[in-house]
Amino acid sequence: MFLESNNSINVTHPFQNNLLNLCIQILNKITGETMIKKIGISFIVFVMLGWVFVSDGPFNNLPPFQPDANISRSEIPDIYKWNLEDICPSLEKWNEGIKESQKELAALKKLQDDLTTPKGITKYLQAYFKLDDKINALTLYANMEREMESSDQEIIARHELALNLTEELMREGAVLRQAAMGFSKDELKSAIDEVPELKEFLPYFNSLLRRADRMLSPGEEKILSLAGDNLWAQIDLNELPSPSEKAFRAIISDFQLPKIKDENG
Repeated sequence: MFLESNNSINVTHPFQNNLLNLCIQILNKITGETMIKKIGISFIVFVMLGWVFVSDGPFNNLPPFQPDANISRSEIPDIYKWNLEDICPSLEKWNEGIKESQKELAALKKLQDDLTTPKGITKYLQAYFKLDDKINALTLYANMEREMESSDQEIIARHELALNLTEELMREGAVLRQAAMGFSKDELKSAIDEVPELKEFLPYFNSLLRRADRMLSPGEEKILSLAGDNLWAQIDLNELPSPSEKAFRAIISDFQLPKIKDENG
């Protein structure tokens, strides 16, 4: 080993420190690699280390800041905080997106009757994954907004609304999986020949086929989806709070923690 994995070296800027520690971790991981691979990886790492120590790189204009769990978010320089506008330009646009998603979800349900035909399932898949991307972004916005302010009731309501949409879409996913599993390999090949656009979703079909032995009956899959089964979730499971997490959040939203002073007052 080059350095023990728990070693860290502090440099001028937190970003540089993180990069340096990453380089150390990489070097620690290559002890079992071939000599040629070791040389190549080592060269890249040492170039990165040189960049860290010799130049500030893109970090020279960033304000210094030491992370501290005891300070308020308003005290953190804006450049180190996420910008929700990168996800959605404004709260008004977010509300519009929610209303559009609700309409699109209702329209998606109407496409279920034609899932056994190549054209029907292709149309459903296109609508499903387009809506999935939109709802995922809306949920991410609401989740990050709630992380910034956990006691604001309007923010909590927006987060719950987005989560409800996510759960509704997950229930649609149960219907889609059953329909997709109804196509054998030969039928899928013929369907793609008939509707070439379906080929875009071939990885989705292959993923289901790999897990075919773990698929339950349509009724059982529906029960799992109604119970909030997260196995098939399209988003990070950390964004899908369990009932106990929801209860805990509700308790702490109005909970006032005591202020404790250290030796410096």
